[in-house]
Parts: sequence; structure tokens; C-alpha cells
Amino acid sequence: MVSSPDGKELLFHALGYLWKKPLPHGKPSRLKKTSAFEFEPSYSPDGKRLTYVTWDDEKGSALVVATAKGKRAKTLVASRGVIRQPSFSQDGKSIVYAIEDGGKTMGGYRAKPGIYHIPLRGGSPSFVTAFGDAPKFSADGRRIYISRTSGGDTTRSSVTLEGHAEQKHAIAISADRSEITLSPDRHWLAFKEDQQYFVMPYHETGQVTDVSATSTAVPVATLTETSGYNLGWTADSKNVQWTLGADFYRTDVAALFQSGATLPQPVGRIDLSVKADKPEGIVAFVGGRIITQRADEVIEAGTVLVDGNRIIAVGKMDEIDIPDGAHIVNTNGKTVMPGFVDMHGHIECCYYGGLMPQKHSSLYAASAFGVTTNYDPYTAELSAYATSEMQKTGAIVGPRFLSSGRVIYGRGGKGDKTFVPLDSYEDAVNVMLRKRALGGRIIKSYKQPSRKVRQQLVKAGRQTGVMVDVEGESHFYYNISMILDGHMALEHNIPVATYYDDIIQLFSHSEAAHTPTLNVTFGEIMGENHLYQTTRAWEDPKIITYVQEANSGYSAISTPYSAPVHVRNMTTLHAAEEIWDVGFRSISRSTKKLDDAGVTINAGSHGQVYGLAFHWEMWSMAQGGMDNHRILRTATINGAKTLGLDHDIGSLEVGKLADIIVLDKNPLDDIKNTNSVRYTMINGRLYDSLSMNEVGNYNKPRTKFYWELNDYNGIDWNEAWAGQ
Repeated sequence: MVSSPDGKELLFHALGYLWKKPLPHGKPSRLKKTSAFEFEPSYSPDGKRLTYVTWDDEKGSALVVATAKGKRAKTLVASRGVIRQPSFSQDGKSIVYAIEDGGKTMGGYRAKPGIYHIPLRGGSPSFVTAFGDAPKFSADGRRIYISRTSGGDTTRSSVTLEGHAEQKHAIAISADRSEITLSPDRHWLAFKEDQQYFVMPYHETGQVTDVSATSTAVPVATLTETSGYNLGWTADSKNVQWTLGADFYRTDVAALFQSGATLPQPVGRIDLSVKADKPEGIVAFVGGRIITQRADEVIEAGTVLVDGNRIIAVGKMDEIDIPDGAHIVNTNGKTVMPGFVDMHGHIECCYYGGLMPQKHSSLYAASAFGVTTNYDPYTAELSAYATSEMQKTGAIVGPRFLSSGRVIYGRGGKGDKTFVPLDSYEDAVNVMLRKRALGGRIIKSYKQPSRKVRQQLVKAGRQTGVMVDVEGESHFYYNISMILDGHMALEHNIPVATYYDDIIQLFSHSEAAHTPTLNVTFGEIMGENHLYQTTRAWEDPKIITYVQEANSGYSAISTPYSAPVHVRNMTTLHAAEEIWDVGFRSISRSTKKLDDAGVTINAGSHGQVYGLAFHWEMWSMAQGGMDNHRILRTATINGAKTLGLDHDIGSLEVGKLADIIVLDKNPLDDIKNTNSVRYTMINGRLYDSLSMNEVGNYNKPRTKFYWELNDYNGIDWNEAWAGQ
């Protein structure tokens, strides 16, 4: 988000594209209609030009220069890498920018990461340095300021245009301090500490300034009490600005240091409103077995009728008339049921900062395996909520995406985990208000060392309408106190093999939901290890298609299809069968006891192998003796109820959203038949699960992932390609 130098217009990123909004009360509109995603705009100091970056999955990124109104756009630099953070020099004649490789999310191969600058008139980019972030020219254009993070500390330094003679100007010695942002005139310094914004005077003296909200060397003014994002400056350095959700803040920085100054208030709202995606036409699933998840109802030969994105009829074939023109899906011999609700799915769509691909392979994998709603209790912040909004508008394909955003981390020194000192109940309320401002309705309380703080979060959540999810961290007494204190849901199992009646009754009366994640069993040998030992996951066609290159932390495995499959190490822990029986199976048996006692049990994959791991979780539940139909409830309606969405998803009923899957085999006969998903319908859009092409009333083949492109063959970057 940036404002024009004259202060009359706001330019911001939302839903994959750039939008401009006349201040203070104008209506946002698209800067330019393009198919590529657009990110990270910046104005020239005179306000006549702007620069931004675009991303196309099949072409890579581009550095674009245009007029201030977005006209006469031209590409200055193109790269298979990820171009980021462009910024003009003060004379407007050059642009400095960063290139990142994008890891396995963006596939930025054949690119040399680092800081570059290029004349606006064109020519070859000049490489500056390999390590840095948020580049800016100095006022005289002779040096480039960059941020560098090492060991949790963030340093704002500058180097020459050739990358030499580094000078350190300011340092934030803590992982809980970040976003060191100098004003254009270099007289002020704004920063984030413990998730709040502050500003302090700054003078370059040759010494390194210690950036801290508690500094005694210089005065420090507080900007926020709830937090903020997109910290920046106006071109004249007189105002610092930021956003919190739809609220836009701008304040005179000098006035903050006058007697009687108060916390800044919003000066406007972005107020962007767009229509949610809704397909047209009628689709009829005809002839198959229907597991509705209305109690134990199973219709052996039935019809499900969908109009747009809503179910309009469910029943026996002879009870439902199919309108003329409907697209008919023949489900004879197949099973039709609600889409799966993954209640603990770490699918890698929201961890890469700044930019995102047009296609998240992890979201495609989950969809292909039948997951139509995914809840991730541990993600990044803005990108997680952006993913949810983009899925709703149809900008990206994938399951409905809900998340906690960054967890509320209870220990300092973990800045990326959203550590916030919770010294009072008001602090806990501010946590909830921040999440609500971003569109969040769930937080995850994580590693809070104080039971008092956990109780304050629960109370604040109930007051503000935010669900408080929690993880017991493989600590028995933490789990028990969390249940006693009224948390709404407990992630991961209680780390004891056998749950006796006291725990069963406590859990049952608490009304807390539970997602045991048997794939990652606490206290016992994990369920996923058993599946690695007893299956050949790497040969699954959907794994081969969608899970390649999905996570750089996983190991590449050679397959009979000569394709690298990035899942967890297939030479994992092996054990004798009797060991498994007292390992994850013991937790599975205890989970069945909870289910029998009326505890809401949810299936959660933990995301070990995108999509497939959700089926593994159901299979592991079966090994504890749970009935197949009950298992399918943990994978559908139970999660919907926990999320408060059972009025819209989780079962096949008239009026509910059309999240539907078609299986080739009957999961009531054999729970392993869950992994036979042939079609996935998300919000009324029907996909062939093997190709993830949209079918039905539409014919939209998906585009290629980067590893499917002609110039990619699992190669490492080569210095000879260093041009861009």
C-alpha cells in the first residue's frame, strides 16, 4: 500500500491485483485489467510515474513502469525469479528492486537472487548485493539502503551502487522488532516491536542507532495499540502511514512528540467490495449412492441437484425431476458425499511473503483428494487472509480456506510467531480486535507459559466472537487445564496412550471439539510413519501431479515416472507390527472412546503429504475401531460444526453450498476407498480430480505448474543464466 505524493490517492494490493482509491472517500477501482497478478506498487517522487511487479505462473515476474494512472505500461525487466519491492531514486531516473528465488512455492529457477538497479530508460540491470530486503536509494542516489536479518536481529544498512562499503545505520536487536523504515529525508525511523508500531527521530551520525520502543537515548512515540501493517511514509516525510484491515491511518509525525498527543485514529477506509464467485447453470449427480451426513442417512440410488453454488434437491432418483439443460454427472456405481473438511491442514499456500502464485500446488492437491474446506491453525498473517478472500472471489482455485493467521505465541524472541506481551486482559482483547480487523474469526493460543494468560484469551475470544483454538504441546497437564478453562477446540492428542473415564467425562462435558491428528501423534510413534511403511504414496497419480516441488523441506524421491516427489522421507522410521499397536493405534482407540462419549472429533491431516494425508488420518482412525460412517462424520459435518459453518457445509441438504465429491468406490465398505475421488465440486464448480480441469457447465483446463514447463527439468540454477 502506498499513497500518491500529493496525498490524494491510495494504491493498494487486494485479491491479486492493484487498486486505486481517491482519498478520503472515493470508490476503489482496478488500476489496469491484466491476467497476471500485480503486487508492491511505488510512486516516483514527482508522482508522475509508478512501478510495480507482476507474476504469471508460466512466464515468471516482470518489473513494470507506467504513468501514475496506470497507462502506457511497459516491462522494464522480466525474470523467472520473483521480482519484489521496486522503488524509484529521488531524481526518478532509476529503480532499485529485489529478486528472490521463490523457493518451491513460486518456482523461481534460473534467477540470481539479490538486489539490482536499472535506469528507467532501460538497459541491463546492475547487480548490487546478494543479501538484502526492502531496498531504497539514498537521497543523492549514490547508495542503496537495505534491511538484513541475521540471528533474529534486523539491521538497516547501506551499500554503494556496486554493493561495497557497507555502513550500518540502525539495528533492532530482537526477533520481536522488525520493519525498520526510514523516512525519505532520513530524519525519522518507524518500526514494529511486539506487533505494535513506533516512531523515533533519526540522525545519521556514523554510529549505529539502537531501535527500541524503550530507548532512553531518543524519544519514542507510540503509533498503535492493536497493531498495523504496510508501514510507510509520505513523499515529504511529514507523515507516517499504515493500515489495519480496511482502516487507513496517516498521522503528522512531528505532532506525535508534542504535549498531549494521543494515539492516531483512522483517517479513512479502503472499503473495497467485490462479488463472490458464483457459477451459472445446473449440475445433476444422478444414480449413485448418496451419503448425505444427515444423521446416518444413505440413499442407495439418488440424485443431487445443484443450481449455481447451492444444492436445490437431494433424494431418490424417482423423486427428483432434472431440468432441461442440466449437466448430468452419471454416478452409477459411485458414491456421492459432502466434500471433506480438513480441520488441521498445513497446506503451503500462506508462508511466502509479498507475492503468491496464481496456482498453489498444495491447494490443487487438497482439492484433487476431495478436500473442499481447509482450516490451517498455523500460517502467516496477511497472506492467509488474502488466500481466503481470493478463493471466495474465484481468483484462485482451492478449498475454502480458513486460518488462525499467525499463532498467538507466548514466548519472546519468536517475532514471526506473533509474540505479544499479554500483561492485562485489555491486551488479550486487542489481540482479538486485530484478528477481527483482518477478517479472522479464529486464533490459535500457542505456548503460553501462563494459565492466566490462556484464560484471558478465552474470555476475550468469547467477548469478541473469536474462536480460541489451542494446542497442548504434548504436555498432559496443559491439555487438562486447557479443557477445564473453556477453550473451544484442542489440536493434537493428549499425550497418553489410554484415556480413562475421568478424561473421557471431562472432555465430554467441556463441549470442546478435538482434532487428534493421528498422523502426528504426540507421545507415541506417529501414524504417518506406519503409512510410509505400508503404502507406496509416491506412486499415487495425484501425488505425482500435484505434490512435486511442494515443500523444500521434504526429500526428493526418484519414482518409476522419473519425477521428483517432495514428501516426507520415504525411508522413515520402521517398526514391528506389535509396536504400532501400542503406538498411534492406542491413541486411535482412545479417540474412539471420546467419539462414543459424544465429543466432537475432527479429522485433520497436519499436511504431511498434501491431500493424501487427510485420507491417512481417516484410515488411522479406523485402526482404533471407529465405524466407517462415524469416521466420515469426523471428515465432514463435525468440522463444519466446529467452525460454525454447518448451516452451509458438511452435509448434502437443500440450501447448503455445493461442496460435493464423487468417489469411484464405497467408503462404507472399506475406509481406504476414500482415496478414490473422481470429481470435486467446490462452491458449485466441478473439477476432474486427476487433471483439476474445470468441467461440467464449463471447460477450463488448468494452466501448467512451473515444473511442467518446457525449460524446467528439476535443474539447479546455473551462474551462466545470471542475466535476470
